[in-house]
Amino acid sequence: MVEALKSGLAKLARDPEYQVAVPLHRGIEKTMSDEEVMKRFNSGRPYRDEAFMSTSTDSVIANSLTSSVTLHLQSTSAVNVSPFAMNAYEKEAIIPPQTPFEVVGLKKMHSTWHVDLKEVQDNADGS
Repeated sequence: MVEALKSGLAKLARDPEYQVAVPLHRGIEKTMSDEEVMKRFNSGRPYRDEAFMSTSTDSVIANSLTSSVTLHLQSTSAVNVSPFAMNAYEKEAIIPPQTPFEVVGLKKMHSTWHVDLKEVQDNADGS
């Protein structure tokens, strides 16, 4: 099932109608300590999510879903799924599992961490 979903997303990603050329945002609901955030999102370090990542082109939507961490992503493989979504107002884009990103920025504003991620080319060694 996961492979079929990944294959479908890859096909949609090749269609200009579903490509996403704007920054994406993802609120993380899990509360994380400052130490955990700094360890997990160390600047220059690679980051991958094991699951499909639901993101939004609307930062307000992402901020409403966060507890202490918001990701801001530049992605070349994200797919606009708003035309298929039950809640189209969420302006959702999906990023496939294990998509490689590099942490390019990390800052705390008030009580929320903001993590800037840029999608990078996958290395042959899987790192």
